[in-house]
Amino acid sequence: MDCNALIEEERDLIKELNWKMKAARLMKFQQVKQQWAMEGDKDSKLFHAWIKKKRLQNHISSIKNPSGQIEEGKGNVAQVMVDYFQDLLGKTKKTEDIVLP
Repeated sequence: MDCNALIEEERDLIKELNWKMKAARLMKFQQVKQQWAMEGDKDSKLFHAWIKKKRLQNHISSIKNPSGQIEEGKGNVAQVMVDYFQDLLGKTKKTEDIVLP
């Protein structure tokens, strides 16, 4: 086999692998969806895993402060947020009157 034929065969195999991996992910997703439909929010392992995942997704572990530095830890993240909103809400913004025709 020449070099081009090997490259082409490798491309085909990579495409096939990607297709099979996508099919496997979709099948797993459907299985989980079916299991969720059957078990719902019962006190199951699936339910607790789902809640744990959601809790981790909703957690802010780090944030950039106004000077561009990364702040980590609950206390530091909270302080950056408090400072931001105090600054934002503590200012008055000039507005214009709306003139109706």
